[in-house]
Amino acid sequence: NNAWMTAIESLPAPVGMIIMSIALYQWHQEQMTINAQLRRTERVHRDHNLTDFITGLYSAKYMKQQIKHQLLYSKKNNMPFTVMMIDICQFDQFNRQYGHQQGDNLLREIGQVITMNIRDQDLACRYASDRFVVLFPNTTTTLADTFSWHIENSLANVAFKVGSDQRANYQKITICSKEFDGNQSDYQVLELMS
Repeated sequence: NNAWMTAIESLPAPVGMIIMSIALYQWHQEQMTINAQLRRTERVHRDHNLTDFITGLYSAKYMKQQIKHQLLYSKKNNMPFTVMMIDICQFDQFNRQYGHQQGDNLLREIGQVITMNIRDQDLACRYASDRFVVLFPNTTTTLADTFSWHIENSLANVAFKVGSDQRANYQKITICSKEFDGNQSDYQVLELMS
């Protein structure tokens, strides 16, 4: 009789341990989810001034920081890098004719086309009103010219439609690239981009 009572009294302990283990696991999962959300929120706030709010690309400020880092890396490792400047022709006229909202849409679409035609390790940013800059690490001008050709041809074949107007609007761009080897100052590189 006494053995049965001891066995019955000890049954809740393993069940309690199982329930407690499940609860602890669930709590841990919840904490992991909350921490991930907090990290994402913190990253958004931290990087807010590093991205262009219209295109979603990096800002000129961020590009300048990365060029400084790339100059140091290139000099240390004797590796070239190329900076490409992309300018939208007659963007001011487009803005006057169709309005700033449509101009923002155009910038957004051009930014997407640029992003689709570069590698993951390349860095695209909106540098100024109608200018974009792409940083190609460990890349010669010859290779960057291939990307330039792809970007130019992609944009030449994209028909921008404005509002309810169904006429195709094709944008022309000018592109120039310059190779650097790390022996220049960041001032010299940024001066060429002005």
